Amino acid sequence: MAIERYIGGGKIFFSKYNGTTYDAEVEIGEIQSATLKVDTTEADAFSKDTGISKKVDKVVTKVDSSLSFTTQNVSKENMAMAMFGSNTTENFLAGDTLPDGTVATADVSIPVILGAENTIIEGSLKFVGVNTTNGANPVLVIKHAYIKPSGDVRDYFADKHATLAFTGEIAEVNGEYFKEYFMPKA
Repeated sequence: MAIERYIGGGKIFFSKYNGTTYDAEVEIGEIQSATLKVDTTEADAFSKDTGISKKVDKVVTKVDSSLSFTTQNVSKENMAMAMFGSNTTENFLAGDTLPDGTVATADVSIPVILGAENTIIEGSLKFVGVNTTNGANPVLVIKHAYIKPSGDVRDYFADKHATLAFTGEIAEVNGEYFKEYFMPKA
């Protein structure tokens, strides 16, 4: 039997939901690990017309769809997500003391993350996987998810690449939770 699927990694893209539409898609890192889980809660119906309880029906009362993923290659976008923040810039005039304690020799605009600004991070996610066997490359598209950092920034000041971990819940949009496409290799 041939192995058709071994996902060796890939990239994660995120489009933030701004309340009415989705912002432009940005790459938020390389996939180090990703887990997708779908679970249901059911209600059972039993008949006792013969004196013995017999299951006669099962109805799904709840669908839970969740994900977790770890990224590598820390960027301003995924670091802002890990800090429940947003990206902006702060302007300094020549002569101002800069955040690192130096003095600006000219007017300068410096990128900054405003931490703890967004308590809920919501948007769409796209995982573009790399299948290292001969099979097609998977692309997992999640239309809408609520995500949050799960733990500290790992190895932020270390001799290896920093990683960021996230967990989330997937929302149903127009009857769909997610789709996985199988893209032919070029």
